[in-house]
Amino acid sequence: MALKIEGIPQRETLGDVKRDALMAAMVKKGEDPSLLPITPATVIAYGRIGGGKSSIMYSWLKNMFPRYYDEVLIFCGSSDSKKAFEGLPQKRIVFMTEYDNEAFTHYIDKLKEDQIERMEKKERPLNIFIGFDDVVFAEAMSSKGKPTMAERVILICRHELNATVFICVQHSKQVNAAMRNNTLYNVILPLQKNDLVKVAEEHAGHLSTEEFCRMYYNIMAKGKHEFIVVDYKAPEARRFRHGFDKIITFGTDEPAAAVKELAETRGPSVRGPSDAAKPETDAKKPECSKAPCPGGAAPKDPPKVSSVRKGGSE
Repeated sequence: MALKIEGIPQRETLGDVKRDALMAAMVKKGEDPSLLPITPATVIAYGRIGGGKSSIMYSWLKNMFPRYYDEVLIFCGSSDSKKAFEGLPQKRIVFMTEYDNEAFTHYIDKLKEDQIERMEKKERPLNIFIGFDDVVFAEAMSSKGKPTMAERVILICRHELNATVFICVQHSKQVNAAMRNNTLYNVILPLQKNDLVKVAEEHAGHLSTEEFCRMYYNIMAKGKHEFIVVDYKAPEARRFRHGFDKIITFGTDEPAAAVKELAETRGPSVRGPSDAAKPETDAKKPECSKAPCPGGAAPKDPPKVSSVRKGGSE
């Protein structure tokens, strides 16, 4: 007798009208809405210092998901970035330069209670974004063996919190196997050679490690702010992307590392604040999706993470 496999019933959730609006806007621009990352998502951006990791996190919030998140928590070691992040087009933004595990654990516990309460009332849970730059995440890692909440949140964020977690690291060894295995989108920026080999061995999929490295060097040679996305929600034929908006394919009559891009403008572009003033030098480069950035949307002195959720849901 053949075993009939059935999916485990999940808690019923309401439709995501904000996401629907973003996808509809992509269709109007002639972009492929299927390339919009799923939400909530888990993202790890790998790259050496100055490689653009924080700029991609910033651009995710500004260009790819404008006005989508109800709460945004940003842990960033550079206070110079405070004004830029707080000016993003999101409903509520809290920017912190230091990590407090007790306070963050309290926030996560209260958020979980609030989200469950909303769903039990048949209300849609809040859209949450939690981002760590490489400096703060390195400080948030446990040195005593027991993982901190910063390390554990990526394991529970999607189903229990309806939260997208975006973590920036300089080296793949900074994230443990459990975290890597629960990451949907791996963003590969310029890496040190020895770390590139480790990343290739883990994420090459149907490619060989050598083929993955050749693909990486091919993409990096295209310009200063290039990156590869490894999408684990996609089938193998669509697993690798050049940026978030182009699928990388391999021709059967070409060397395995020869890259062909199926489309030039099929999704929202991701560009950091440092790129905004640079002129386009490649006629085929996708145009940036520009969203207005309301000034003064966030308070000058935002509350600490422990005080974000003192009461019930908002």
